[in-house]
Amino acid sequence: MRKRKVRTGADISVVISTYNRSEVLPQALSSILDQDASDCVYEVIVVDNNSIDRTREVVESCIRRDGPSLRYAFEERQGVSYGRNTGIALARAPILAFFDDDIVVPRDWVATIKTIMDDHPEADFIGGKVLPQWSASPPSWLTEANWSPLALVDYGPEPRYVNAENQLCLVGANLAVRRLLFDSIGLFSPDLQRVKDSIGSMEDHELLIRSWRAGKRGL
Repeated sequence: MRKRKVRTGADISVVISTYNRSEVLPQALSSILDQDASDCVYEVIVVDNNSIDRTREVVESCIRRDGPSLRYAFEERQGVSYGRNTGIALARAPILAFFDDDIVVPRDWVATIKTIMDDHPEADFIGGKVLPQWSASPPSWLTEANWSPLALVDYGPEPRYVNAENQLCLVGANLAVRRLLFDSIGLFSPDLQRVKDSIGSMEDHELLIRSWRAGKRGL
């Protein structure tokens, strides 16, 4: 793999908070480190949220291969909000992009975020689909109406604004936020975060609620 040139100021900082996912993390890292990003300069920050598996070894192996565009950080406070907030604090870019350690992003993910943010300066945050790759056929009762606990999202192909009048939930598995929004309303709240392997977290939705109350909107 060809190493990317990294300048001091990145356009986008990608943050991945991970906990004990060393078996699937290489797929996520491979997808984000092999982007067709055009002229967009991006960095990747992996925050190890107190893992006890081979997470650090996996990330450091990728750093040796890919160089300074990838950074490792450790956050001992348990919870995805703590992990993401640590990544935000370390990030160098005006746009923060988030996805999860069990996600594979398409090769144009970074470039798409940069293009949409440039074309829509009125959007404080953007999000998109999170689709499943089933390893086996799902049960018949698991319809799209029941996707929420799995952080799966599909609102269709047409772009739409997300604001106080149209409160669609975007999830941290595919989310990009301008740093100015965090400066304005604060970071991810630890009060409603996912901790270890628990489910049912709402830290991303709570961030959206605060943004809507502040008159912000996303796309």
